[in-house]
Amino acid sequence: KKDSNEKVRLHAEWDTYRRRTNEQRAEEKVRATEGLVESLLPVIDDFERAIEHNEKADDVNAVKEGFNLIYSKFKTYLEQNEVTVIPANQGDGFDENLHEAITMFPAPAPELKGKIVDCATKGYKYKDKVIRIAKVVVGE
Repeated sequence: KKDSNEKVRLHAEWDTYRRRTNEQRAEEKVRATEGLVESLLPVIDDFERAIEHNEKADDVNAVKEGFNLIYSKFKTYLEQNEVTVIPANQGDGFDENLHEAITMFPAPAPELKGKIVDCATKGYKYKDKVIRIAKVVVGE
């Protein structure tokens, strides 16, 4: 009977530990998401100001410059947070771990056979983890 009670107690402790660990993970995820969203709010503010300004703007170059500034700010934010673009330039080697071949296209030059001819969608990494694979056209 003593062994049975011990097993029940250990099982209850294990369930409590597992529940607390899951709750902690969920809370950490919420905090991380909050931090990300809070960091992105200034970019939304910039877009809203740009949209408001664009309704009254006559100078197309000023509009372009404004959007380029917002893009640059956002790109810098990603770089500071270790988000990088996966290289997928014409002539780069195809790597199935980083690239998805969405189509094959006759290579415009013999040296482009089996190589990337075009990038349809950029891929991104967070630190060393691929978060979105690059979608590319490969020469055949």
